[in-house]
Amino acid sequence: MKNRHVACLTVSAVVCGLSFVAADDIPKWDSENAIPAKSTRIEIKDKVEISVDIPGTITTLKPNFRGGVVEAGQVVVELDANVAKAQEAEAEAKAQSTVLIDFAKHALANAEFELDSKKRRNESTRASTGRDIYTPDEIRELDLAVVKAKAELSKSLEDQKLAQLALKTKRAELAQFTRVANFGGIVTDLHTKSVGSAVRQGDPIMTIVNLDKVIAALTIDPSYEDRVNVGDTVLVRRRRESAGEGGGSLFQSQNSRRLGEARLASVQPPSKADEEVFVGKVIFIRPVKIADEENSFEIEAEIQNRADGPGKYLLREGSFVEAVVLSEE
Repeated sequence: MKNRHVACLTVSAVVCGLSFVAADDIPKWDSENAIPAKSTRIEIKDKVEISVDIPGTITTLKPNFRGGVVEAGQVVVELDANVAKAQEAEAEAKAQSTVLIDFAKHALANAEFELDSKKRRNESTRASTGRDIYTPDEIRELDLAVVKAKAELSKSLEDQKLAQLALKTKRAELAQFTRVANFGGIVTDLHTKSVGSAVRQGDPIMTIVNLDKVIAALTIDPSYEDRVNVGDTVLVRRRRESAGEGGGSLFQSQNSRRLGEARLASVQPPSKADEEVFVGKVIFIRPVKIADEENSFEIEAEIQNRADGPGKYLLREGSFVEAVVLSEE
């Protein structure tokens, strides 16, 4: 089993289907090519603020509470669209109607028949009497009637195309009354909006974040800069906050009860979740130095997270974690 995990980490955690494992199954954490991060912070990778492109009144809001789980493709917001739906129905009726086209075709057929009939009668009488029944002006008038009928048919066909374009426009406008989640995630804020609320164009309605994958921002000692490359494997594990280790504001609190609880937690054995190691890849090496950090450079890694229940993820923004980079060298 350990050999399988080692090979998996060497090639790609994704290929082998590995996103998090027990720390004991990751021998490379303490290997010679492991580069420790001076500090690591977890950031949200995918976050979207849902708003609408038109003003209106909210008729649907799902979920309507913070912490609600959203699936990709789910309708999360709908506005009152009764007027827009009526306009779409009217545009659809016009786009599908063929009354004017059928009438124009019938008129053209009659004009062509009359012109052809009178031309043939002229030819017949001319052959027998040497004279035409219908004058050139009458024939010319019939020719113009055919031209006019053809123009009316072309106009009817063009009007139908314009009606179909108008229908597409109305459907595009109607789509603005509905917002769909582009990715799954958790609702973190509703911005005080609820069903029945009036919203303006661009007003934020809800915020959705996706924690399936997160970003780990690592600060690395510059002495390792030449060894770190995009694509290197990054291992992250949760770090229990303990006395004297990164707990600044917590352990400096004057609240003795909270201080005692924190110290008690520090001596408790780590949970199974704390022993899990999350695997990712370096996706970005910051080209400029960190402000107020002269002896560090920063990289970012995309880390596969794990849900421990609906809307509950082990790695969250601000989680206490530690990380190492597995250099290919």
